[in-house]
Parts: sequence; C-alpha cells; structure tokens
Amino acid sequence: MSEKRFLLVFVLVISAVFVAMIRPFLVSLALAALFAGLLQPAYDWLLPRFGKRGSLTAATVLLVVSLVIILPLVLFLGMVTAQAVRFTESVQPWVVERVQNRDEIGQQLVEQFPFLEWLRPYQAQITARAAEVAGKAGAYLASSLSSVAGATVSFLFYLVVMLYAMFCFLIDGRALLQRILDYMPLPVEDKQQMLSLFASVTRAILKGTFIVAIIQGALGGMSFAVAGIDGSAFFGTVMAVCSLIPGVGAAIVWVPAAGYLAISGHPAAAIGVALWCAIVVGGIDNVLRPRLVGRDISMPALLIFLSTLGGVYLFGAVGVLFGPLIAALFQSVWEMYGHTVSGTAPAPAGGSPGKIP
Repeated sequence: MSEKRFLLVFVLVISAVFVAMIRPFLVSLALAALFAGLLQPAYDWLLPRFGKRGSLTAATVLLVVSLVIILPLVLFLGMVTAQAVRFTESVQPWVVERVQNRDEIGQQLVEQFPFLEWLRPYQAQITARAAEVAGKAGAYLASSLSSVAGATVSFLFYLVVMLYAMFCFLIDGRALLQRILDYMPLPVEDKQQMLSLFASVTRAILKGTFIVAIIQGALGGMSFAVAGIDGSAFFGTVMAVCSLIPGVGAAIVWVPAAGYLAISGHPAAAIGVALWCAIVVGGIDNVLRPRLVGRDISMPALLIFLSTLGGVYLFGAVGVLFGPLIAALFQSVWEMYGHTVSGTAPAPAGGSPGKIP
C-alpha cells in the first residue's frame, strides 16, 4: 500500500471514530456554528471596542444573547410545558363526557349548523372515531409529557454545550471555516458560490420562516385566549411549530380548535377563530414572507417542501432548519458539478459571494 493510500485510510478510520465519539453533540455543534455565524457581525463590531480581546468579546455577546433571548425563551417554554400538562390532564375527562353525550351534542350541532343535516346518519360513527382519535392523542401527549423532567435536564446540558461551542466559534470560527475550505479541491469561485447560497438560504429560513412562524403563533394564541380556550400559550406555540410545515401550516391547530368550540356550544367563538386564523394568521404568510425573504432564496418551492419534511423526519424538530440548509448545499453542489462538467453557468445566489450568514 502506498503512503498516500495508507494515509487516506487512516484519516477515514480516525475520522469515523471521532464522529462516532462526538455524535451526541453534533446537533448542538451545528446549531452553535450557525448561530455563531449570525452573531459574527456583532462580535466584529465589539472586538475593537474591547481592545481586541476575543474571549471577553465573545463572552459579552453570549451574555447579552442569554439575557435577551435564551432566558425569556426558557421561561416561556416552562409556561408552555405547564399548560401542556394541564391540557393533557383535561383531555380524557372531556372525551368521556362527549362520548356519553354524543347524541345530544350531535343534535346541537345540527341545530346550530343546518348544513350538517346530511351527516346525521353517520353521527355515531363520526363521534366514535373522533373520540378514538382524541383519546389516542391524549394518551400520546401524556406519555410524552411523562418524561418532561429528564428532557429538561438533557435540554439544559445540550444548551450549555451549544453556548460553549458558540464561544469558541465566535473566536476561531473564521479560521476554522477557511481551513475546511482549503482542504476542498475546488476553484475559489465554486467555494464562494457554495457559501453564498448557504448564506442566502440561512437568512431566508430565519427571516421568512421563523419570524413568520412566531408571528402566526402569537396571533393564533391571542385568538384562542379571546375565545376562552385554556392553554393559549401552549396552542400558540404548537401553531408556530406547525406553521413551519409547508402547504399545511397553522391550520393543523386552528381547524380542530374551531371544531372544538363548535362542539362545545360556542358557534360564535368557533366562527371568529376560524375567520381570524384563515384571514389574518394565514394572510401573514402571504404578506410578510415575500417581504422578509426578498431575493435571499432561489430554491424551488418543491425542494423547500420536501427538504423541510425530510429534515424533520431525519433530524427531528431541528430538521426544520437543517433540511433546507442541506437542500441548499445539494443544489449548490449539483450546480457546481454542471458548471465543471458541461460548462453550465451556475445560478446566482441571493447572498453576497464569499460571506457567511
């Protein structure tokens, strides 16, 4: 075996062992690298004002982020968890009551909504199936929330890992990125194209997806609170998460909520929630997303849709972020391949060449 082949095999083996060793922390490291890139302009602005002391500057940036963003987020998630526990505890009694009074409830619905008369022959089957679905959902939530304490400890541990990694990346991230790029046997323009597309997609996801999701969740939660639904913060959070799913979005939450209000004998509140969420909450996506995204993303809508769902399936909740980023690299690599092999000009990205987000 030649020296180069031996070295290549040795590098691959030791790299595989190293990746397996740090595998539990890969998500935390990836998030840390991404957020450090987003905070890099603030670090660069503060660095000369702190006398070029990188450690002090990075610690200051992370302290501000922790106090302004992370701490309020943790407190809010604690409130959401408490509301989720209360909601889970109330699901089973509500389902039992509805099953016992299904005939009376069906009659009330027909009286309130005459156009549902055609469903009367199927009332028993519909009510039984709805009770079965609700019961399974309640059981799933109960089993999920039973491990809240352990999940909280794990969350705090990985949060500490992420913050420390962000501290290191703020100081040495540019040098590390340049070292990685130096190892890639690609032309400089291809490296710049890849970084540019990655930056543009990252900005598009954060601005056009997460900001819109937060606004939709807040507006939806407000409508639930006005309608008298307990746990409005919990349902608003669930709506914000579901709004990240392309094509379906927040309707996964507000449509059943409107149905619940109708079944519970509050038709006016049901209509109000449905109209508010369909017009205002749904309209936010059409109004804000194009303005926030602008020219920051050039991926086809189908690719965004598939990468979001596939990312969630593969990585869990963080796949909402990682899926489109991997799709951006996928698109960039194929464009570079086409440019190298057939001379096809790569599509221009929305970001500035050579810059990371």
